[in-house]
Amino acid sequence: MPADKHRARGAAWREPARALARDDSHGVFRCPKGFSTAGGSAYGTRKYRSVWRRWGGVGYAGGIVSARDCADLLIKNCVVMYGFSGMSTVGCPGLRLEHNVFLRNLISAINPVNRPDQKMYFRKNIFTDGLPIKVMAPVMEVGSVESLEEEDNCYYLRVLPDTEKKMFMFYGGESYWRCARAYGWPTNFAKPPVFDDLTRLNLQEYQAQFGDTGSFVANPLFQLIGRSGKKALDFDFPDLYPTNPDVVKKGIGLVPEDFKDFHFMPQHGTATEAAVENTP
Repeated sequence: MPADKHRARGAAWREPARALARDDSHGVFRCPKGFSTAGGSAYGTRKYRSVWRRWGGVGYAGGIVSARDCADLLIKNCVVMYGFSGMSTVGCPGLRLEHNVFLRNLISAINPVNRPDQKMYFRKNIFTDGLPIKVMAPVMEVGSVESLEEEDNCYYLRVLPDTEKKMFMFYGGESYWRCARAYGWPTNFAKPPVFDDLTRLNLQEYQAQFGDTGSFVANPLFQLIGRSGKKALDFDFPDLYPTNPDVVKKGIGLVPEDFKDFHFMPQHGTATEAAVENTP
């Protein structure tokens, strides 16, 4: 059954989403709470729980949202799995990603492109690498490092040691000028850009240059571990509650309490039962 698609342009739009979007062969995108925009244009899903079948098994599944010129866009308590890219945004000041799980998206988890003066905030999310054949791709491709405020995130990587994984990619020099020309952005900065060329960093290098953000590399120990034979399309939110004590202590990832009135798939019981089952 096709899901509704909504577009907001130039007017305030703030409604929490309760959505499930699924592609049978490529991706699962679920958003129970906390999808909102204010102004600009955004394409996504909202306020339903239904099946979104795309591509007929051919091609790539899109991300949970694609947005341009949307101020204060919030993505919270969402699971984004197996898409070509988890999400992409352009020129979205005040973008906030909080308590999400980005799991095994094909190329990168997120691709947010903002001007240096357009801050965005990524807090308490879980990001994983993509597919094995794309292990060298960045987890996060960011338009300008000056725009990024990154705090208390957990990264789960295929590459060991984790210092070998250059998971951040930041634009600089010609890679940024291309965006500036395409979107009509200013290039006369108040101070010179941090990077003058396309730059890849691992988490250790990023924190050495910009300070300790509280983020770390670790296995979140999702609750689904040990459930033999379970297919990705059968995952529900409780499967992706973290059980790693360090992750749980910091409140990273999905917040079970926020799902107390959410109806899970039958095998997960009630939200309360799922939360109890998740207790380490």
